[in-house]
Amino acid sequence: VNVTVSNINELNIANLDFTTFPNPSENEFNVVMDLPTGSKVEIKIIDAQGRVVNTISKSGSQGRNVFNI
Repeated sequence: VNVTVSNINELNIANLDFTTFPNPSENEFNVVMDLPTGSKVEIKIIDAQGRVVNTISKSGSQGRNVFNI
């Protein structure tokens, strides 16, 4: 999973921490992250060969966010 967040400077992006569960997952999973500000979040699902198989855009609010994918 590759996560991109807009409206946050590069320093904060480097320190952005996220988790996924359940792991492993077959059809659905959740991405949990704490955002310092409300932001657009782009989540890219990448296969074992490095190909992007899906891109999901979400709006996150300041604080803890759980995105169901």
